[in-house]
Amino acid sequence: IKRGQVTKTPRKTSFPARTSSSSSSSSSSLSSSSSSSSSSSSSSSSSSWVLKKERARISCWPKRTKHYISENEWLTKQTIPNIERFFESADIDRQDVKSFLSRPPSASCTLIITQIKAGDPCYDPDKALQKQYSTVARIDCNEGDIISEYVGEVISNTNKKLDYTISMPPKYIVDKIRESFPEFEGYLIDGEKYGNETRYINSVDDDKTGTENAYMAPVLHKGKLRIFVYAKKAIKKGEVVLLWYGSDFFDKDSLVLHPQHAHNNNNINNNNNNN
Repeated sequence: IKRGQVTKTPRKTSFPARTSSSSSSSSSSLSSSSSSSSSSSSSSSSSSWVLKKERARISCWPKRTKHYISENEWLTKQTIPNIERFFESADIDRQDVKSFLSRPPSASCTLIITQIKAGDPCYDPDKALQKQYSTVARIDCNEGDIISEYVGEVISNTNKKLDYTISMPPKYIVDKIRESFPEFEGYLIDGEKYGNETRYINSVDDDKTGTENAYMAPVLHKGKLRIFVYAKKAIKKGEVVLLWYGSDFFDKDSLVLHPQHAHNNNNINNNNNNN
């Protein structure tokens, strides 16, 4: 994730047709069974196309920027048997996730992308010649509400310095999986080329930790690992949504954000320290 992102080369369209290879790779999601592949194939359906187009329109997706997608595109293949055992039961097939994913675009789109200028929160004067974006709440959000899902292209974890990436699963779950699969390094969700509104959520400064109003948490839903953005506190319509990217982001030697595993305020600070 990076502030003030903007592509240098304009795109002809924000809704490219995905190739059959990328559609097949998306079915290779981190799953405990092959049944998840059937649900992945729906991403190329006409209903998915309508969802993407409508969500992008509602959220004011910047034209001629990055490509909009409504769910992760898996560009890697690896299956972990019985992955459920590495998650807490409260984070498997959560009802709030089920409800959020079943909403129509008009209800599931809770963010609006805005261009920020000098004096606005998170404005970077070093990028004054570039367009800079942020996100504000489209509706009122209560504490604990799902704001959106962070999506992108899922790639194998590497030691390269990549912007717009989130570790998946987060480090503490990777450590658990390594007990049975020592070679497992995890994955990264890369929002550089493909993503949704969440790629424009900015971060509070490292010295302002605790003032963010949103956080990220992993959820295992129908055998698929996903990352959701939750409201840490009540957020009013029109209020800027801010995460804390994590200490790794502000470390020049690491640009990967480890999403926090927390569904209540009591766990947030503890997990921040563990990451």
